[in-house]
Amino acid sequence: MTTVALLVLVGTVGLVAGQWRGVRQHARRIDSEVAAPAAERAWPPAALILCVRGAETGLADCLDRLAAVDYPDVEIHVVIDHATDPSLPVADRWRADHPDVACSVHVLADRSPHATLKCSAVDQALGLLSPHVAVAVLVDADARVYPRWLQDMVRPTLDGAAGMATGNRWYDPTAAGLGSLIRFIYNANCVIPMHAGGMTWGGSLALRRAVFEHPEFRPCLRVSPTEDATVRHAVDACGQRLACLPAVMLLTHDGISLASCLGFIRRQLLWTRLYHPGWPLIAGGAVIAYTAALAITGVAIHTAWTGQPVAAAVLVGSLVVAMLGNLVAIEWLHAAVSRCIAARQGIAVPAIDWLTRLRLLAALPLALPAFTWAAVSAARAQGVTWSGVGYRVVGPGRIALTDYAPVAPPPRPRKLGLSR
Repeated sequence: MTTVALLVLVGTVGLVAGQWRGVRQHARRIDSEVAAPAAERAWPPAALILCVRGAETGLADCLDRLAAVDYPDVEIHVVIDHATDPSLPVADRWRADHPDVACSVHVLADRSPHATLKCSAVDQALGLLSPHVAVAVLVDADARVYPRWLQDMVRPTLDGAAGMATGNRWYDPTAAGLGSLIRFIYNANCVIPMHAGGMTWGGSLALRRAVFEHPEFRPCLRVSPTEDATVRHAVDACGQRLACLPAVMLLTHDGISLASCLGFIRRQLLWTRLYHPGWPLIAGGAVIAYTAALAITGVAIHTAWTGQPVAAAVLVGSLVVAMLGNLVAIEWLHAAVSRCIAARQGIAVPAIDWLTRLRLLAALPLALPAFTWAAVSAARAQGVTWSGVGYRVVGPGRIALTDYAPVAPPPRPRKLGLSR
């Protein structure tokens, strides 16, 4: 049994070394993109598309940031889910306060029964763009963009080879709560595979006109579970590549509860299941990793119980190596992302100090079973709820909108009066 335990340890060290190699390459790519000089360009007209449902908190700040991007010719299109949505007066008020900004506010007029509300909103916005717009950029309402963000998103599309470009999101590791820690670990482990697998993040996604005007693009949006599916289809249809931008990272400080975190991961994996050909590897990898960890733990307990302390210690050491190796990889990547954000955006990213490191060590043993549950649940899921809207899976890559209600406006405060 000692020989088997040593083989397990050697295999674990090999896997950790492979992960470190991938992180090193990714970190070098981030550093090289940050160090590359920004050449002056003739920037094409661009449009920013912001789809909003009930997210009035932070919307004005998001619009302030979009209006402040360093770009010569840009228009903003905000698509609000419903006429009663509480975000509509916020957007209208912001537009009235900024008459010098080319900003249009629209209410979603046609919800596709076979697509998410965001896909329907993006489809409507694309149909409203000015004819001279050459690049459309999707952005989430909670994204905190920086002044040169739009230039960074558009630059890869200028040579004509890249029809699409995607950035990514990075979470604050010091945000309070177990859910925030598990989400940080999940995202940190997903960033590199996302770029390697050509996965997009619709919260920061640029599309050339040749792509969104392709005859199949907008019809595909009308039957897509997520804009990621349409983009991947467009990559194949247009014969153009997707540019993944590891140096375009948008920092999010918001915390999240454990229940919401699990729902978030499950939904992300369900969308991946519905459109990405690499889904079997993703789900299978999570299940195999968790099964292996459980098996090693069980065998370690058995060997200790049966008087084989050396084998038990080696097996426990394998688990410790895997956990510490992943923590080192996360910190390595966090350091590279922090340097990038500080250099490009002038923002100091919270560091992983010893308190945060201990919190991450405590959360790591819980992260793998959380990811595995989310993967298995996503593989079996027949429906999902997103932003209070229910969707049902009706086939490979197909969904149906089943439970929709507009977000209710907040109740008006009651006026107090004196009665006689």
